[in-house]
Amino acid sequence: MRPGPGHRPNLEESDTAMHHTGTRHERAARPLLGVVAAACLALCAWPSAGRGTAPAGDLTAISLEDLLHAEVISAARSPRPLPDTPAAVFVLTRDDILRSGAETLPEALRAVPGLQVARIDANKWAVSARGFNGRFANKLLVLVDGRTVYTPLFSGVYWEVQDIPLDDIDRVEVVRGPGAALWGGNAVNGVINIITRRASETPGTRIALRSGTETSGLDMRQGGALGPTAEWRLSARYSDTGEGVNRQGDPAFDGWTILQLGGRLDWHPARAGEVTLQGDVYGGEAGQTYRVAVPPPAFIRLQDDQVSLSGGNILCRWRTGREDGPGTVLQAYFDRIERHDLLTGERRHTLDIDFQHRSFAGARHDVVWGLGYRYTRDRLDDSAVVSFDPDAEDDNLLSGFIQDRITLLPDRLFLVLGAKVERNDVTDFEFQPNARILWRPEPRAALWAAVSRAARTPSRAERTVRYDSAWLPAGALGPGTPPALVALVGNPDYDSERLTAWEAGARYAPAPMLALDAAVFLNRYHNLRSFEPLPARAEATPLPAHLLAPITAENRFKGRAWGAEISATWEAAPWWRLTGTYTYLELDLEPRHGSLDTVTETAEGDSPRHQASLRSSMDLPGRVSLDTWLRYVDELPSQGIAAYLELDLRLAWRPRQGLEVSVTGRNLLDPHHPEFAPDILDTVPTEVERSVYGRVEWHF
Repeated sequence: MRPGPGHRPNLEESDTAMHHTGTRHERAARPLLGVVAAACLALCAWPSAGRGTAPAGDLTAISLEDLLHAEVISAARSPRPLPDTPAAVFVLTRDDILRSGAETLPEALRAVPGLQVARIDANKWAVSARGFNGRFANKLLVLVDGRTVYTPLFSGVYWEVQDIPLDDIDRVEVVRGPGAALWGGNAVNGVINIITRRASETPGTRIALRSGTETSGLDMRQGGALGPTAEWRLSARYSDTGEGVNRQGDPAFDGWTILQLGGRLDWHPARAGEVTLQGDVYGGEAGQTYRVAVPPPAFIRLQDDQVSLSGGNILCRWRTGREDGPGTVLQAYFDRIERHDLLTGERRHTLDIDFQHRSFAGARHDVVWGLGYRYTRDRLDDSAVVSFDPDAEDDNLLSGFIQDRITLLPDRLFLVLGAKVERNDVTDFEFQPNARILWRPEPRAALWAAVSRAARTPSRAERTVRYDSAWLPAGALGPGTPPALVALVGNPDYDSERLTAWEAGARYAPAPMLALDAAVFLNRYHNLRSFEPLPARAEATPLPAHLLAPITAENRFKGRAWGAEISATWEAAPWWRLTGTYTYLELDLEPRHGSLDTVTETAEGDSPRHQASLRSSMDLPGRVSLDTWLRYVDELPSQGIAAYLELDLRLAWRPRQGLEVSVTGRNLLDPHHPEFAPDILDTVPTEVERSVYGRVEWHF
């Protein structure tokens, strides 16, 4: 295959020198300068402050009752109060995100029960629901305002480029369990839907400057009205994250920077519904160190690499009728990503069109149906160790879904039946149905159960890649054999993985100040990916002459996962709220007859059996708020990563409306600790450090 215009140098051409982005002492000196500069900026404009929206809200702004009856759209593709939703849904509100002290989306998602969030290095995360975690967790669909950010190349999400200004996020809805009957393929173990705020909710100017031992950055936003029927906003976010450390505490090569610019326009023409136009562009770079397979006698070489990241998207949505009533939604978006690293380059264009209609048939039927089309074109660059055949590909996806919510007993008993049919260029047709039932025995209680089927379609890499992953010494494959090169090779006949899931749950508010939510599940997986060896054969290149030991993807594994997820929120006082979560997970994988895979079963130990967290949010006198977050994550036996307990603290002071100064300490119980190891792409993991940062945020 011929390298494309964005081809990266091969390994021999690449520079192996270390290029660290400043010393740790230099980084530690930045924060104070940044916070002081922001404070001066705020104080200089003090007289005009106070016209914008507030920074993080106080506890009295959103009552527990409001939280319990928050409307969610991800479980039904139409607004529905949380108690009326027969699915395991958790809503991470804007207030939760801002008061968590998180500076990235994955860090904020640690608060969601049933999700496993772990950092691999300073710019890579592993995020998954109900097991099968990894950098490219391929059974979790992630959406931003209805736009998928799931990459078909490796089946996963590049979290480092989802650097959305956190204050622009209205809420994050996390559906644990299959969502394929509404959202289609790859929504196997869950759906994360990130919903940004309307332009009408972000008027005025916002400036937020943060700086600390590990991260610094600047957020700016300007919003306003265009006459009586339209609102707009423009946002900019710059993030500079320092490098992590290795096990010995020495700096690694994984710092990253990214700049994102975005905008949104909401227009409400008379009798024509609502039109939304929004988009983002971003660019940046991220460091990483590959463990690259090289010929004997070296076998492995550590190679520093700077990943180039860029992309953008534009989305248009036209809604008629009321959002919570009959009406139609027509949405189209175009998304472009480009990234280049040492092993490959990827340019991907995606066009997606989605139509949805909701109507009521009599007093008992609430019907939502829709049609969709997605076109994706990619162009991939080869390197000395990774190649694709073909290096450019077009894919088409056609889909249709329907869901009927049937009222069996008014206000008490509901049945939801739905299914989605997809036709793609790889596995042809996929049929993904679900059935759900909800019983409201009393206004403050709800019981639900569901059975669903979902599919995870093959990634581009699983079908078409060749990845030279390791060299073995002479004699490794038998007496007298030459050196061997182990390569992962794609399988064009690789089929979809499939899941049948049974779930049940309950929501109960035994007192006005206490809310409980629990879910249990049993997942049965079929056609799971296995890594099967193929017969070795002689190969002359790359030198030296060797035996090629190919390993390919096949569907020869099956498995079960079961567990429980519990969350409880207690408003101990009007100024004090406590939220606790607990997750239990068991994963049992086994090969099907004829499989020679000895690797996949170790994935059982990639997910923690127990996770728990406790968040305390206090509004103290003097406009001071104190947030405490204690997190426990069980060991990962297959990765040799021990269980850890961590503590985050955030202290904020709002001297007047529109202005907030805060200090956050993260991971305070350990100088540094590991959280996760990479899976297929062999980058060097780093450890998460104790960190402190300050923030000044000003709205006017």
